[in-house]
Amino acid sequence: MVEITEELLRKRSEHNEGQLSSLKEITLHQFDIENINEVLGKFCRELQILYLQNNLIRKIENLQHLKDLRYLNLAVNSVTSIDSLSANEQLQKLDLTVNYVWDLLSLENLKQNYNLRELHMMGNPCTKYENYRLFCVGTLPQLQILDGERITKSERIYAEQLYEEIKRSIKDQQEGKEKEVLELIEQRTNDKKEIAELASEKEKGKNVDGVGEVERLGVEKPKRLTPEEEIEKYGKVMQKNEGKWQFKIFEEKGEFIVDIAAGKYMSMSFIDIDVQPTYIRVTIKGKVLQLRFDKEVISSKAKAQRSTTTGNLKISIPILKE
Repeated sequence: MVEITEELLRKRSEHNEGQLSSLKEITLHQFDIENINEVLGKFCRELQILYLQNNLIRKIENLQHLKDLRYLNLAVNSVTSIDSLSANEQLQKLDLTVNYVWDLLSLENLKQNYNLRELHMMGNPCTKYENYRLFCVGTLPQLQILDGERITKSERIYAEQLYEEIKRSIKDQQEGKEKEVLELIEQRTNDKKEIAELASEKEKGKNVDGVGEVERLGVEKPKRLTPEEEIEKYGKVMQKNEGKWQFKIFEEKGEFIVDIAAGKYMSMSFIDIDVQPTYIRVTIKGKVLQLRFDKEVISSKAKAQRSTTTGNLKISIPILKE
């Protein structure tokens, strides 16, 4: 697993000539980082945008020195509660999509973040609680957008009127959830370690020159083209289903819906989703499902969630209006 170090930060800040003191944005996704240590706050105090998605982070911590932080992306991690952001007074957008937040009452810790306008929580256990959305709206009146949907005036009025009743209900609903969630987190962590071990074993199968058994026999493995290379070669991305996954793609209410039978117990750590204006590329355990759209989509507004009953992965992508 990877730690956040000064060396790593400088490597990831090449767009700023490796200068950390004036760095405004950094991407640290898919490094299997397990915790946010004090290094970011020590070297990157002018940071405004921080991408930490797809890691193994369980706790939000050590960000109090990032006084100018505007956007924090912690999607696809292992966060269980919301804490330690009260010092980030400039925070405007927080993305906690597909984590393990069971303690919805911890949302109250964001009350002092007066500039917070956008919050994303889809894919967390707490979103299944009855009146989840109304509790969020009532707890954080400064919010304008929750889970990609603008908060309406009627929602605000309703949430305010029923707030205390809803809060008591949320407290009852989340009782006993922690143990269940911690077991899921342990499973995800073990899955990640298994992937790392498989990659290590694969690397050991190479000789000192980095050449594997197949290459030494003079047999070339077919190279998988990137979407960009496919467009250059064929004039379009090629549709493919390497894992032979069962899927459906259809249009509904101005969106494309992609429904994939990824397996009920398939960990999200095995899945990577890349949505572009003209195609979607989903990688599941190293196998690519790539589909073209016949209409341009708004890739930045794509949403993904797992079915609690079938485990299917459902991705919804708004179609760009002409």
